[in-house]
Amino acid sequence: MKVHYRVISVISALVLSACGGGGSQSSDTPPAGSPPASSIPGAGAPSGRLAGIVVASDTGLPLAGVQVQVTGMTGTSGITAADGRFSQDGVASADRQVIRFMRDGYADAFVTTAVSSGATASVTGRMAPIAASATFDNSAGKTLVDTNSAASVIIPPSGVVDATSGAAPQGAVTITIATINPATNPANMPGDYTSSTGSTIESFGALSVQLRDATGKPLNLAAGKSATIRIPLASRSGLPPPTIALFYFNETTGLWVEEGTAKLAGVAPNQYYEGNVTHFSTWNADKVVDTIFVNGCVSGAASQPVDGITVQSVGIDYSGIAVAKTDAQGKFRVGIRRDGLASIAAAYPRSSAGVNAGPSEAEITLPACLPLGELAVPAFARLPASVTAPAGTPVVFFAFVVQDYALTYQWFRNGRAIAGATQAVYQIPAVSSADDQAQFSLAVTNAIGSVTSAPATLTVTAPVPPAELAKLVKLLFQSFDLGTMVSAPSDKFLDNNDGGKDYWLNPASVCSTGSATGTFNDQPIPVGTELATGTNRISGTFNDCAVASNSGEVLNGTANIIYTIDASLTRFSDVGEVTNFRLRKDVGTPNASDLTGNGSVRFTSTKSKARGATDFTFTMTPVPGSTLRDNLTGQLTRFTGGDIAVSGLLDATGKVLEDTIEHRRISFVFDGVPYVANGALSYKSSTEWAAGNSGQLSLMRNGFQVGRLFMTSEGYFVDINGVVQRL
Repeated sequence: MKVHYRVISVISALVLSACGGGGSQSSDTPPAGSPPASSIPGAGAPSGRLAGIVVASDTGLPLAGVQVQVTGMTGTSGITAADGRFSQDGVASADRQVIRFMRDGYADAFVTTAVSSGATASVTGRMAPIAASATFDNSAGKTLVDTNSAASVIIPPSGVVDATSGAAPQGAVTITIATINPATNPANMPGDYTSSTGSTIESFGALSVQLRDATGKPLNLAAGKSATIRIPLASRSGLPPPTIALFYFNETTGLWVEEGTAKLAGVAPNQYYEGNVTHFSTWNADKVVDTIFVNGCVSGAASQPVDGITVQSVGIDYSGIAVAKTDAQGKFRVGIRRDGLASIAAAYPRSSAGVNAGPSEAEITLPACLPLGELAVPAFARLPASVTAPAGTPVVFFAFVVQDYALTYQWFRNGRAIAGATQAVYQIPAVSSADDQAQFSLAVTNAIGSVTSAPATLTVTAPVPPAELAKLVKLLFQSFDLGTMVSAPSDKFLDNNDGGKDYWLNPASVCSTGSATGTFNDQPIPVGTELATGTNRISGTFNDCAVASNSGEVLNGTANIIYTIDASLTRFSDVGEVTNFRLRKDVGTPNASDLTGNGSVRFTSTKSKARGATDFTFTMTPVPGSTLRDNLTGQLTRFTGGDIAVSGLLDATGKVLEDTIEHRRISFVFDGVPYVANGALSYKSSTEWAAGNSGQLSLMRNGFQVGRLFMTSEGYFVDINGVVQRL
């Protein structure tokens, strides 16, 4: 009986509290849960050839003198030439071969690739420059901070040992840190965004920490010691989760391994994820994402299919990359993030212009083959887009090109070069009215020539006033206020304490101050007995009752309920009615409200134990003509139609594990103006955000949307008259 009243309370708490990437799996990636393929073949295995280029991740310029090392091969496999290129024959065939790049001044970088017998595998290594370094006495520990970013690491006293033997380090310890930015280019990340469980991940930033003793031996944290790291936030998604999983890069398998969590801290644009780690490699702030596939083909001269072309998907609104090769028919199947936008292009040994795919819930088939071209002036896969943002918020402009190496960038504002703006991404930490209507363009240059994008316009709007936010939430959820009023007798006088059964409480016990009385079928409440089945009437009268279970709620007035419940306690319906019933909420706080309700609400509900816990559904229908008056402003709401459907799952304590709230054209007149609320929100947890949180509620006035509240796994967001803000 009480289930839908409990859910009303939980929903109200959720809403009011809110208002007060990843790499994609290629067609060769094993499904989630399968073990990783071996990266080191057995003796006598066939071999192939490795060729590629190494560039600096911050400039895209080639790096000479980089040592190249292949897993399973002793010593250095090669050294890059002046143009950054290298090649190596006799590389053992493997489904996942890990290649390491080493050079002074840069953090070690890694790529993974498949090597086939008699074939050439092509790779591009992207090395992050050292951002900060220091030497220190191991007994004292060290805090190293990158003064140009939010990156830092805290090494505890006596926290470092020889990585191989576990012995104390010889002499002073050298520590270096390098930030890895997957927002400027997802290819900056080591590996291929595949975890050790076979899932794909989306990156929100990574940090490389390297420790060596005076003789150059690698060091790591001692057993039982932990270090605190801060990973600068770097994401194309724009919606960083407040808590995120940490993954470290396994330098042998080339896979990411989940270990620990980190929390988002700092203030934009200097936000970071902070967490504790027990060893060092490259640490990545990630979340696991769903994957769909893009099907397509590649054509060459005379539109003939081309075999053996590497096709790449690059996330546009997430940080992730996936690759696949064309078959004899020129066909490919490459992964992207579900509901993500990605650029799809042929990459090696010949390239094509990029085409955008997504967002989509289902697989995508491209309408035409990707035509191959020769090396040419850079081509944009995505141009810088115009942006509208409230004053005081950060703004990011970015663009993507087909080629991913040997490129230089320069951003322009109103035709003038911006000093230091020489990466694929340009950020303004906080826009102001002085930035309104400024135009930003990007010039990209390679050895063949240069191309400049069309300008993107920045429009700066006023921030959404707090009063507008409060009004939107009030209008979307005021039906629950009327539901709280009419359900007061059952909600306050019943207690669920034995396997889903409801027992009557003494009405005198529900108020911390004030008083409450009640009747059951015009007789005194049968305290301590179980709720009766059949058709019955409950009445409750409240006199300045400060509800003991919710000290911010004060009730005044009489509410009556007539209910019918079946013998199995699984199906019931009721009608609650109030006359001049007063509900005050958040008394004594700046968010206080004071409402008076008149009218009725109909409920129908079912519940079961089909999934072990309690599955529930209920429908709440404000009877047309029912009203709510705001006693603080004098504004009146009159309900005219529609209902709200709620379904989900409760545990044995009544906690909402998951639920969906659907407004089915709730119509009302507020302060003389007609509105309609429509849409659905789906929660996976009542206490913390989960990957399944989604949906939106829209508020319409005269057929036009004036606001919406929407959810993602990262939290609540509001859109009022086209201005989007996070709550």
